[in-house]
Amino acid sequence: MKPHLFSYFIRLLLFIYCCTILGACGSDEHSPIPSPETALSSLNGHSINFYYEYEGKLYRAMSINVSETGVLKALCYDAKEMLGGDTYSYTKHSENTAYLELLIHYISASEREWEPEHRYQMDLIFASANQGYAEGKDYYTTLYNGLITKVFSRLKWYFMIDSSDLPDKAAIDRFLNQGGSNEGATEYSNALKAKVTSINNYYPRPSIVVGVTKNSTTGLPPSIGFCIGTSPHPTVNNAIICREEASNLLQDNFVTYLGAYTTDPILSNGTTYYIRPYHREGDKTIYYEETVAETMGNNYNLMLIPSLSKIYTISYNIKPKGSYTLQIVYRIHKGNQQDDFYTQTLQTINGGSGNLTWKIADGPYAWEDIHVIWAEFKDNNTGIIYSADSCPGGAGDSCL
Repeated sequence: MKPHLFSYFIRLLLFIYCCTILGACGSDEHSPIPSPETALSSLNGHSINFYYEYEGKLYRAMSINVSETGVLKALCYDAKEMLGGDTYSYTKHSENTAYLELLIHYISASEREWEPEHRYQMDLIFASANQGYAEGKDYYTTLYNGLITKVFSRLKWYFMIDSSDLPDKAAIDRFLNQGGSNEGATEYSNALKAKVTSINNYYPRPSIVVGVTKNSTTGLPPSIGFCIGTSPHPTVNNAIICREEASNLLQDNFVTYLGAYTTDPILSNGTTYYIRPYHREGDKTIYYEETVAETMGNNYNLMLIPSLSKIYTISYNIKPKGSYTLQIVYRIHKGNQQDDFYTQTLQTINGGSGNLTWKIADGPYAWEDIHVIWAEFKDNNTGIIYSADSCPGGAGDSCL
């Protein structure tokens, strides 16, 4: 935006309006400021002043104030009349990032322009507890040659929370240059969703096997990667594991293992993880729908215990309600051929705890050819398969 040449008197009136009506001058009524370099978890009880840069100086672009009960009031620097009925949505993505969407109704100060509704979509990057950088888009309608036209403009603003002081632009720029944001602008799409197919508890590297579900047949990217983290909406910047993009990950039934490779950090047992696909497009990163998965060791427990020859016991404790199918998988040597796999279904349970002992039944294999056995249960609602640690078959009598 280019600055309007308001008079000093008009600027003073706007400043007084912000302080008295919006509470943007550091009132003690606001909630406590969070610890440094932490994004707000909620906007309730806070005000934010946004500034744009022009010829090396910062100018007020917009002020918003959210009451303790979540009611939004907004003032745009070039507004002639605020129409009210403004709404917003705010989501914290990580310790330093959040997403903000605003629907603002106002009439421009310029008599030649008519802009009754603006929809702002922006990513907030917190350089500290009370200031940072915002980047996004402003969608609005305007009169152009007598016609109502829908357009959008890109915005790059600095912001200050609960204070009328100017943001420390130099400090924010240093934070950004040190990696506070190295993925450029971000967008979100529901064309794809991460799909967890199995969760393995193989010592010492638990892993989550993930692919994608296609929610659309058009607008799909040429390749995708995966971000996994312990907080919602992981990004390529803060993910525990960030699997690089590959075109084959978009193929039907193609999966990748998160946590299985020696280059991956070891995932923790009994931990909830958030996984979502992403795609880079120039300096923009597009994120798709995430899914949630929990590794075994908390609500899901499964243990395979060998006893006498050909006799094993499976011990389980599944706390979530639902229907689960218990089964055993055998890995069988086939001489010089590729190994074969044989699955023996035991029974269906409705969660809870129990032990089940069985003797390996006759099958299309020899006992001496079975060299690995493992137990698993399938969630019949989600389709996710949970696998316990494996045990040697005919060659041994204890779990690996």
